[in-house]
Amino acid sequence: MKQYYTHDGERILGPYEVSELKNLQINANTPIWYEGLADWTTAGNVPALIPYLTLSSGPPPIKKHSEEPILPNQQPGYETPAKRGFGIFWIVLISLFALATAAVIWYLKQPPTEPVVESTESKTQDELDKEFIASQEREERRLREQAIFMKKQKHRKSWKRYLKVDATFAPATFLGGLENIKVRVKNSSEYLIDRVQVKVNYIKKNGEVWDSEHLILTDIAAKATKEIDAPESLRGKTVEVIFTSIKSEEMNFCYPNGGKDASADDPHYCK
Repeated sequence: MKQYYTHDGERILGPYEVSELKNLQINANTPIWYEGLADWTTAGNVPALIPYLTLSSGPPPIKKHSEEPILPNQQPGYETPAKRGFGIFWIVLISLFALATAAVIWYLKQPPTEPVVESTESKTQDELDKEFIASQEREERRLREQAIFMKKQKHRKSWKRYLKVDATFAPATFLGGLENIKVRVKNSSEYLIDRVQVKVNYIKKNGEVWDSEHLILTDIAAKATKEIDAPESLRGKTVEVIFTSIKSEEMNFCYPNGGKDASADDPHYCK
């Protein structure tokens, strides 16, 4: 903490700390000097002392002699006040240096670690041949799986080429109605179709739908056709049959919506 000196024109007073100057009732014209100043100044020019100044009741006192007062650091036997905190700085610096030195010594004492390198020299030629064959088999299996996936994807994207549904029927009477209705699903793909749901619309002469029925066919083998009877109708001139849902686990195919892993490029994919 800074120490301040003042004088009354004849004597140099101090050193004082800030709290002591406050008790002296210094004002803006009070002479002040502290370590670091080349000459005297006044308390009004020292920002740190402004809060402690008292109002001046008049002009500054007149010096009784023309000689400039001797600065405290010019007096015989003056010792510069010790700067506080200097010892703590060295203690911290020495402690850090000691810790760093201990860390370096500990690191140097550690046994060197060598990277573990698998040596192929200890393996026999038979073992090397087996590893090579295994890697070839893995690659061939990957390529087969990729080819299978691409083939299934082709079927899923073009499923309307492989799956067809139609119906045959006979008029019930000349007044209308349908009987002996057969619905057939043809599977031209190379995969088993697990389940198909078909909607049968009975169409009147004017083209309006008179009635509808839903039929389910299961286990339609690859390259095969499966048939199912549809209910007869008392009215109608013809029938319309459409797919409403299709499921094939072998093809990873779901219609109309695929599973959570489907994409815009493969919308009917499902596991």
